[in-house]
Amino acid sequence: MTKGRFILTLSLSVAFHIAAAGAQQSGGKAAIEGVVLGAGTGAPLAGARVTLIPEAPVDQPFFQGPEELNVAPAFEGFAMPPSSSPTPPVVTDPQGRFAFTNVDAGSYRLYAEANGYVAQAYGPRQNMGTTLRLTAGQILSNIAFQMIPAGNVSGRIHDRDHHPLPGVPVQLLRATYTPMGQQVLEPAGVARTNDRGEYRLFWITPGRYYLKAGSPLGPDSFLVAMGGGGGQAETINPNEVPAEVATAFFPGAPNLAGASAIEVRAGGELTGIDWGLPSLPPTYRVRTRVMDSSTGQPPPAVQALIAPTPSRSADSPTEVSFDIAAAMSATQNYDPSSGVMEFPNIPPGVYTVSVMTVPFGPGLEFEGGRETALPDAGPVSPGFIPGVTNEAIEIPEPPPPVFPTAPEFIPQVSTGSTTVTVTDRNVEDAGITVTPAGSIAGHLQ
Repeated sequence: MTKGRFILTLSLSVAFHIAAAGAQQSGGKAAIEGVVLGAGTGAPLAGARVTLIPEAPVDQPFFQGPEELNVAPAFEGFAMPPSSSPTPPVVTDPQGRFAFTNVDAGSYRLYAEANGYVAQAYGPRQNMGTTLRLTAGQILSNIAFQMIPAGNVSGRIHDRDHHPLPGVPVQLLRATYTPMGQQVLEPAGVARTNDRGEYRLFWITPGRYYLKAGSPLGPDSFLVAMGGGGGQAETINPNEVPAEVATAFFPGAPNLAGASAIEVRAGGELTGIDWGLPSLPPTYRVRTRVMDSSTGQPPPAVQALIAPTPSRSADSPTEVSFDIAAAMSATQNYDPSSGVMEFPNIPPGVYTVSVMTVPFGPGLEFEGGRETALPDAGPVSPGFIPGVTNEAIEIPEPPPPVFPTAPEFIPQVSTGSTTVTVTDRNVEDAGITVTPAGSIAGHLQ
């Protein structure tokens, strides 16, 4: 190459890069460029999705509605100024590269997702990642994600005679902490066994888990319908006979105290996690009677929940298990005239029944912070008003509703609970007394 041609080529290259940089920075906009790689291998990940989420400015509340701050529905927890627009996610190219252009100046967080890898926020901070602060015209480059490979768990579920059990839900449970600091187990994924009794939980975040399988009744039944997070959704085969088996933790323990934890490693394939399930135990009815301590009468309407009383060993967390279906059934089976409420299909065990009165309910109106029953006007149909002949009449426009002021709008809620033990018979007339919640008065100086 001659000297003149080299100078011309270099001049054109410099001019091109200056023009490109000027195009990215026109109008005071910023840009972000980077790459998504697999941790350990350094291989580029094509097809990964990268999301840029604006943060709320200091002078605005962090949590506000999308209609107030123009927040993308998938990221309503992250607020942005009214002048900003949600930035669409981008997908990495075959070399794992991504770029956001024409970005408004401000504070952002960056997230990456790829099938088979753990979703990740950019930066060292746990979960939320690091805040990226962009100024007008800035080009932030050299952003690199190191994505951790997810793990997989598979095995076989069988009965006591080692026959395969098809259609059985298998739950993956992980330990976490409540806001009160209590360690509990929560679902992290659900799968169903195939015709050979085999299951597979895939793309699991590395960590320590427990496994539970079976077709529970009563206070575990809602977990069967939970999916996602490594599970697989399947349509029930019309030719499939549901397996009538109880639940058991791996390696066959009836409760958490005898369960063994499994360790899912990054990129690992954990196979041969097999165990057997016992037959379903008989179920019984739990009947309670609710009374309000402030009136000495049954409350007009209640919400109720029955759940296993947590039991734990010294080195294992409490299992989180609530029966949404049973709670709804009990509420529907509540008799306000007698206070009797019934929970059907409860297997043997120790349970806690919790009750809360409902300030707003059928036949109730709100008055001065207390609930009162409306008079029974009888059935009303179009064109008919009780006490008036059934003739064509003009119904006046109802007046606008008048809402109580904030200090008056305090519902009177009463709560109560009791513990019941189901053995080999129905539980009858377990008493529950609900008492109103207390209040603390004072003033701030």
